[in-house]
Amino acid sequence: MLNIVKIGGNIIDNEAELIPFLKDFATISNPKILVHGGGKLATRLAEKLGIQTTMIDGRRVTNADTLQVATMVYAGWINKSIVAQLQSIKCYAIGLSGADANLIPAVRRSPEPIDFGFVGDIQPHRISVKILKDTLDRNLTPVFCSITHDGKGSLLNSNADSIASALAVAMAGIVPVRLIFCFEKNGVLADVNDNNSYIRYINPKKYQTLKEEGTISQGMLPKLDNAFNALKMGVKEVQIKHANNLTKGVGTVITLENVKTLRDEINTLIEGFNKQIQTNNEIVGLIRTKKNECITQVWELIAFTLQSDISAYKARRKTLDDEITALMKLIADGEKASRDLRDKIAELNKQIVSTAPTIKSINDLLRDSGFQGFTI
Repeated sequence: MLNIVKIGGNIIDNEAELIPFLKDFATISNPKILVHGGGKLATRLAEKLGIQTTMIDGRRVTNADTLQVATMVYAGWINKSIVAQLQSIKCYAIGLSGADANLIPAVRRSPEPIDFGFVGDIQPHRISVKILKDTLDRNLTPVFCSITHDGKGSLLNSNADSIASALAVAMAGIVPVRLIFCFEKNGVLADVNDNNSYIRYINPKKYQTLKEEGTISQGMLPKLDNAFNALKMGVKEVQIKHANNLTKGVGTVITLENVKTLRDEINTLIEGFNKQIQTNNEIVGLIRTKKNECITQVWELIAFTLQSDISAYKARRKTLDDEITALMKLIADGEKASRDLRDKIAELNKQIVSTAPTIKSINDLLRDSGFQGFTI
């Protein structure tokens, strides 16, 4: 995103604030353009030369003598001093006026209804976007003063806020643009005596109300007019903030959208917080229910496992008991058979013994007849 930053005159007049601002500006890594006003130096020089300065609605009336002073101060001393400071902190800047390379041609403002003299109004479509983009692509940082030209050989004094806004609109056709107005206040203030009373958001409706109430000072009117015009022409963001807060989130955001008040935002946050608490409670309740269900299921599983184990144990035990009974029966049957066998053997032995004398007598008889006999 291209950052176009406009720095106010009161910061330029205050070196203690200008130097830190330029250091912050140099840290912006994206392509950037700086636009500066003239500060009080031009007014002081004009006074020394006896040239009267006239302001209408925050805008300077520029006669021929005033134009010479403005050119000397804006395009000369101030512009080149800023460029030199940026070079010292490795920000390779190039000081420019609108007349250089025909970058910002302007049209002298009509004297009706108010004659502002040699004041140039800028038409964004006439800005030399290609040359400006080529400059940015070469890693150079343009630093514009508020001097433009009419293309006919005459220089014009243009409002620096208007230049910044026109540059933003012109470049928005090729790249996203953020436009930042930096000055000595924290933003657009609800109370000019309280720097912390900056208004966070201003939309067209709010702007109209602030103007009707007289809340906005004359010097702020051009800034806001240019800010709303830039947004309508495609610029992505417009901020108004203190120069010290260039890279910080403090300041006023200009928007075309309807914006909520701080109270609305707080109520929205509270409502969201309460909904989150309710959601969290529901989640906690669900977790507890699931936890109890899980515990019940675990105990049921344990009981089922134990019951299954007991049933299996009983079945196995019965089988073993049946096998042992059968074995014991076999043993008992075997012992009975052994006893019966011993009894039979004993009986046979008795018969053998009882028949022995008969066999002996037969043997003796047979031997007498020449037979060898039976062996007992």
